[in-house]
Amino acid sequence: MGQYQETYLLVEQSDGLLFVDQHAAHERILYEKFTQDFKQQNQVSVETINLLFPVVLNFTPADILILIECQDLLKTYGFLIEQFGEQQIVIQSTPVFFKNGDIKNLLAELLVAAHDINNLEKELFWQELNKLFKAQIACKSAVKSGDILTHEQMYSLLDELENVPNRLTCPHGRPTLWLLNLKDLEKKFKRDYR
Repeated sequence: MGQYQETYLLVEQSDGLLFVDQHAAHERILYEKFTQDFKQQNQVSVETINLLFPVVLNFTPADILILIECQDLLKTYGFLIEQFGEQQIVIQSTPVFFKNGDIKNLLAELLVAAHDINNLEKELFWQELNKLFKAQIACKSAVKSGDILTHEQMYSLLDELENVPNRLTCPHGRPTLWLLNLKDLEKKFKRDYR
């Protein structure tokens, strides 16, 4: 039926009105796509953009060490970083799908995730960090609340959502859709007749 508050897609169904959160839905779609594309580390080459003006970011020396340890993980997703001095890293390239993303915020979230799970056994640590990072990239790359979508974009998003596993929630656990049941709607209007 359209877009409501530039956030929710409205879909008429026989049993009610379906509300789809465009951001949460797109986030789930991207997460599943990344999961498929990046099953094995370093197995898929990602289309990247070499930055004309590489981005230099400041971090603590301890965080720099963690980011350097994460270089292979970052490279898998198309982020090429290098240490640049004791408290700086330089980003040379980003994946095309993240061309307008906030890389500093993404790396800060990667660091928070790494600190949160640092007590895990090494192999489990890297598996969990990979999942958390993938969820963050999907979140940062997905359409946002307030983005105006064309009808073609809405249909495409709904079609893709229909075909992904775990489509009822985003990777962070938020619902992607909600059904306003016709019977509940009729109760609200005290409509017990047709």
